[in-house]
Amino acid sequence: MRRILMTIILAFALPAVVLGAEVTTDEGSGTEFYKLKKRWLGPVHQRKLAGATNAANGCRMAYVTAVDDKFAVVVDGDVGPEFDAIGNGSPIFSPKGKHLAYSGRKGGSWAVVVDGKTGPGYDDIMAGSPKFSANDLRCAYAARKGEKWLVVVDGVPGPEFDAIMASSPVLSADGQHAAYSAKRGDKWLVMLDGEAGTEFDAIMEGTPIFSATGGRMAYGARTGNTWVVVADGKPGAEFDGIGTGSLRLSADGAHVASAAGNGGKHFVVVDGQPGSAYDAIADGDPMFAPAGGRFAYRAQTAGKWEWVIDGAPLQGYESVGGEGAIAFSADGRHLAVIATKGGKSVVVLDGKPGPEFDSVMPGGMRFSPNAARFAYAAERAGKWVMVDGGQPGPAFDGIMESGPQFSPNGKRLAYVAQKTKKWHAMIDGKPGPAWDAIQIGGVFFSPDSSHAAYVAAKGKVQRAVIDGKLGPDVSGVRGGSLIFSPDSKHYLYVCSKYNKHWFVIDGDYLAWDLVIPNPIFSADSSVEFLAGLRGKLYRVNLLPK
Repeated sequence: MRRILMTIILAFALPAVVLGAEVTTDEGSGTEFYKLKKRWLGPVHQRKLAGATNAANGCRMAYVTAVDDKFAVVVDGDVGPEFDAIGNGSPIFSPKGKHLAYSGRKGGSWAVVVDGKTGPGYDDIMAGSPKFSANDLRCAYAARKGEKWLVVVDGVPGPEFDAIMASSPVLSADGQHAAYSAKRGDKWLVMLDGEAGTEFDAIMEGTPIFSATGGRMAYGARTGNTWVVVADGKPGAEFDGIGTGSLRLSADGAHVASAAGNGGKHFVVVDGQPGSAYDAIADGDPMFAPAGGRFAYRAQTAGKWEWVIDGAPLQGYESVGGEGAIAFSADGRHLAVIATKGGKSVVVLDGKPGPEFDSVMPGGMRFSPNAARFAYAAERAGKWVMVDGGQPGPAFDGIMESGPQFSPNGKRLAYVAQKTKKWHAMIDGKPGPAWDAIQIGGVFFSPDSSHAAYVAAKGKVQRAVIDGKLGPDVSGVRGGSLIFSPDSKHYLYVCSKYNKHWFVIDGDYLAWDLVIPNPIFSADSSVEFLAGLRGKLYRVNLLPK
């Protein structure tokens, strides 16, 4: 069996030297819908000793630079305090880009800096610290003071311990809770919001964990040779072992599950109730649906693997697929898995098998956002097809690994396919022009589903393609930069041309020496981003007219 997949990455590097540039508009490229404002922030330093870190909203940049024999973090053009060293992995932005933190050393003392404010000195800061909660509201890190370790949450130090687990601290997504595993003497415990839990001989690596809503917490713990799952402070049934990395909380927080073992047999425990016994449970299983409490896992008996869905084995198949062989719909009501029957690969959707193929692309199964449609890529006799609604489409030599892409309303389908060494964007069943390469990620749709776009290349020339209309020839289009506005009326992307960075919006071009990845639209379709011009860093605002 032969499988041809798209592996060419279209990208370009930031220029090493900041040069002069002029803001220009490509005449005839489109109507100018925006007025531009820019504000100088500071210099763009030539000596960037650590790669630039960019906030997710594309509006902030930070990097480490040298100041004589010292080091400093530059945030949006502002130079921070000088240190003898900056911690590995620093600086980091909070998920929404509102805050920035890093660790620095002066002499033998380490401190964490949050939004420009330097905290107290410690003998060491744990690798992986500091970290933010998903809602940007809280910041925490682990630090060493002499021979003791402690966790600092929002600037407040907690009690001292003999050790803190490397994965700690953990902050709930809603920012309401902070937890970590700590060692006192020869015992381990979990601290939750400053309160110590029960002592155990060991706490499972990678725990505690919080539910997606932040309301529940669970971890694995050992006393002697016996392991338990502790959920909301209450230990469950005892087992010989708990599968590493198997502890899960459902998306709504209503259910807790893990793989466990007793007497050489393995099973999945959901809400304290063990399922059927097997010889093995696949690593990383069980898996919860993204909504609701449905779950699935792969189990082995006498060398045979089978799917177990909501506690019931899927009968009539010889084996199961590996990684990427399962897909839930967004509402959790529908489930598809890859299984093997008679040496052929079959996609089983809600218990019903589809057509047989020689192979099915792992990770390539997709439900539409409204769960009304389901599609996947499969191969038979060396030819690849897209199966939509159970019906195979035209045959190709290969299909890009990004697989099927549905529009937000679920009515449109796109994918990228290869034929005679050329790549085509298949949109609504119709092939686009032939290209040497199409950028990883393939085709995507505007929020209102009315527009489709992708980036393609012929030779050394790249182009953005929007609703079949070709953008200008450029040296490279930055990966992931082509996007639509929330109202679907505008688009933007960043490209390179004539050794400049070109910011393109609705066909108008603004040339800079440097554009910070990656500009995005605000809810009102305005755009804010950072750009370099003649060695200076600017905050640029594009406001709809």
